Amino acid sequence: MFTEWGSWSGCNHCGEPGERVRLGLCFARTRLHEFPRGVPCRSNVVPYSERSKYSISQRKDEKMVGACRQPCPPKPRPRGTQQLVRTYALSEGIPTLPQLVKRRVYYENIGDNAELVCPEAGVTHGVRWTNGSISLSQVELLKSNGRVWIDGLSRLRIDDVKRSDAGNFTCWFQDEKLAVVMIKVVEVPKVDKDMEGNAMYVGMVLTFLLVFYILFGVCRNRNLQTIQ
Repeated sequence: MFTEWGSWSGCNHCGEPGERVRLGLCFARTRLHEFPRGVPCRSNVVPYSERSKYSISQRKDEKMVGACRQPCPPKPRPRGTQQLVRTYALSEGIPTLPQLVKRRVYYENIGDNAELVCPEAGVTHGVRWTNGSISLSQVELLKSNGRVWIDGLSRLRIDDVKRSDAGNFTCWFQDEKLAVVMIKVVEVPKVDKDMEGNAMYVGMVLTFLLVFYILFGVCRNRNLQTIQ
């Protein structure tokens, strides 16, 4: 078995050190007369008995993360001090508006595990996350002792959510803002054990009175029918 590496993705940040990723797919050197490059380890071309015998299906695909540095594209310079206004003719059609930044809101209970998904992120499209003005780089994530981390699909995961985790998290690709994800931490109301016990006792008393009233009514109707 061997790993077939794909090409590097674009750098997820510009102007400063960023990260890039590439995928490595597992291949098995079998059926070479039909497939000269080999067969993917999870392909159904290889019989299940053969995959189990050589543990082919247990070999996982890989993901490599590398450092990168890419200059930001130059910003267009304004022509003069006055703002330029362009008039569109009907023949040119309606100008396209810039795409709005996607927004999501997550409601998380204290102590639960949160999973923040960037809509444009993926395995081959690495993004970076920021919390306000703080960039959640690997150095910043290490400060959480593993409670906050980014998985292989660029999803931001927060274990054991705390009240201080509430706020806005932004995912970026290079210098473009892709989405803003807001976390609202909800505290589950605690029920007093004494109040819970009293409520249960009252419920049992009401149930007993209701059953007694029904039985009393049934017996009374039978006595009236006997007298008549």
